[in-house]
Amino acid sequence: MKKLLIALLLLGLTTATYAESQKWTAKEESKISLFFSNFAEAFLSDFQENQLSDEELLRFSQNHIYKNRYKRLKSKENEAVKLIPSEMVDEISMKFFGKKVASHSVSVYEYPEADGDTIPWAHIYDYTYNQSDDTYTVKGFIIASYDNYPEDLYGDMTTWKKVASSEDFGCWYCFEGKIKTSPIDKTRYILLSYKKHETTPEEEAIFKKAIWGDAK
Repeated sequence: MKKLLIALLLLGLTTATYAESQKWTAKEESKISLFFSNFAEAFLSDFQENQLSDEELLRFSQNHIYKNRYKRLKSKENEAVKLIPSEMVDEISMKFFGKKVASHSVSVYEYPEADGDTIPWAHIYDYTYNQSDDTYTVKGFIIASYDNYPEDLYGDMTTWKKVASSEDFGCWYCFEGKIKTSPIDKTRYILLSYKKHETTPEEEAIFKKAIWGDAK
């Protein structure tokens, strides 16, 4: 009986130590906020695990490429259209989701050019490590400002006070996403599921306190 108690104690300590090792540093949390900002700016649709459609995968990848690799894309002659190679689409979809579309209908996609608009970004506020499947469940804010942006979008929210006082600054909605380490790049994560929802009063309080402390 004594040996069993000792074994259980050691197991508990080992589990606690392992869970502690899965916590992110402030720098890592900033990287995760940046990671989720890619989905915010592309207005990624909600999807459940193993149910991301090829249509949404293709839409996200093209949108991301257009916004982040614009200068690398060739233009269609005499038209306001950018040309996106299918190989680049596969690269992006593998980078963020660990999968490709089943097949491409064309070798080069045509993406109409558009005027710039407000680009939201993400900032995480909570996460849980799931030891059963080695994943993380992440919760965060999707934020937008029509005018001024914080200097550090993904860092300490207390530095946002100057721009946060603007009337056009606020939390658009919140999200919950499930991620795991990428099988092709152990320094990155891939998204397994994603769901947005309207900001609850509790989340609005968390958002304001992260910026203003107890001042508001």
